[in-house]
Amino acid sequence: MEKLMQYTFSKDERLCSEKILARLYESGFVISKYPLRLNVLLLTEEEFTELLTLGSPTGTKYKGVIELRAQISINASKKRLKRAVMRNRMKRILREIYRHKKHQIYTDLASSGKYAAIGLIYVGTSEMDYWELEKVFDKVRRNLRERIVAAAAPRAATGNSLEG
Repeated sequence: MEKLMQYTFSKDERLCSEKILARLYESGFVISKYPLRLNVLLLTEEEFTELLTLGSPTGTKYKGVIELRAQISINASKKRLKRAVMRNRMKRILREIYRHKKHQIYTDLASSGKYAAIGLIYVGTSEMDYWELEKVFDKVRRNLRERIVAAAAPRAATGNSLEG
């Protein structure tokens, strides 16, 4: 039976852990295409599980999150967008775009056997509409796919050299 695709953005998918966020911004890589900046930390399943259980002494705080492939944090800078109305609108639009496009990111991560912590930051100085922002997000997502494939390539190359 074919599994139905759910276009949801649950609380478990939100990146809230300060420890994961700190590691994301200090050791992750950056993909930037104005007005978006994507900080990404690619993890193995063990690292992802370990990071999720750090915040909880029993390890059950994030029960059920392991089925996820990524957690994301969405931000808009107060320095660049002064009005809270504009910041909230940009974050709402980015959440909606991510909600519709996340299955493509999950597919890329699953094919490489990776998990990710993602920080999506709106760095623009003016408000953009949904369609313009979606085009930029698609470019960033394609660049992310290339980085994920490149991260999985050494593992695949190692497997091929052992066979030959």
